[in-house]
Amino acid sequence: MVEVTHADLLAAGADPTGIDPSTFVLTLRDQEVPLDVTAGIDGSFDPGDVIRFYGQDPRSEEFWDHVYRLTGGVRAGLRMMTRDVTPDPGATAPADYTDTIYREADSLYWASLPSDVTTAWYWTRVRPPAAGGPTFVEETFDLANVAPGQGRTARVEVRIQSRRETPGPSPNHHVIVRLNGNLVDDRTWSGLQTVTMAADVPQGWIQEGSNVVRIEKPLDLGLTTEEDWIDWIRLEYRDRFVAEADLLTFDVESTDARFVTVEGFTGGDVLGYDLADPSAPVLLTGLSVTDVGGSYDVELSNAPGTPAGPFLLMRP
Repeated sequence: MVEVTHADLLAAGADPTGIDPSTFVLTLRDQEVPLDVTAGIDGSFDPGDVIRFYGQDPRSEEFWDHVYRLTGGVRAGLRMMTRDVTPDPGATAPADYTDTIYREADSLYWASLPSDVTTAWYWTRVRPPAAGGPTFVEETFDLANVAPGQGRTARVEVRIQSRRETPGPSPNHHVIVRLNGNLVDDRTWSGLQTVTMAADVPQGWIQEGSNVVRIEKPLDLGLTTEEDWIDWIRLEYRDRFVAEADLLTFDVESTDARFVTVEGFTGGDVLGYDLADPSAPVLLTGLSVTDVGGSYDVELSNAPGTPAGPFLLMRP
């Protein structure tokens, strides 16, 4: 959620003082974006007033940014719809939810792609020492409030693209993926292929704190040319309903009625949004906030048949 203050607009060279907050209009590629505007009743956008909107990640290899256009004083702007989530303690209360962490970087570029390869940008690579290495790479995921295992599963996925090989031998690629030293997937193949190495693993493999995904070449094929590029890593695991840095995004995983308590906020001024449609987020009303010895719990419920999320709770 992006926040734009009176001071932000002044710093950008636009003085919003005296503009009626109801006339702020935000667009992205000529499509209007709904706003959540917190302003007084004096009809003017003043210090302390805030404009909020959900900034969507472009996730494109061709560009990194979205450019939004804000105008004011011309016409009434589109505002977020609201949804009542007043807590219903009689509804089912899930103990945890599935959290997903996705890591990707565009560091290596493959020019003149073969016809059957669609991705040009990659993160890093593994290859034999004779070709300059490295023979393995590791990515660390720092996790907090991990839910207990107790028969639950997590999932690890790694997208690999064969890049260079020794023609003739079969197989001519071998990659192993491990999580915290545990074997996730061990795969051999032949040819320049796009391979998703993945497996469901015990939730107990996920640790509180540092978790290391290791992608390695065992170098047991006797080949000097065996190079694979890594596109992305995805980790899914069970997480508890605890805010981190005064923010939590979660899904209740059911359209049946659910009662959720999110712990760990440092203040009671918590805002909530339904992000089921990222282009039209919905402002949540009826949140119940309780001071628990200086930490704050937030309770909410979703009615039967309403979207299961994702929901975003945050302090401004």
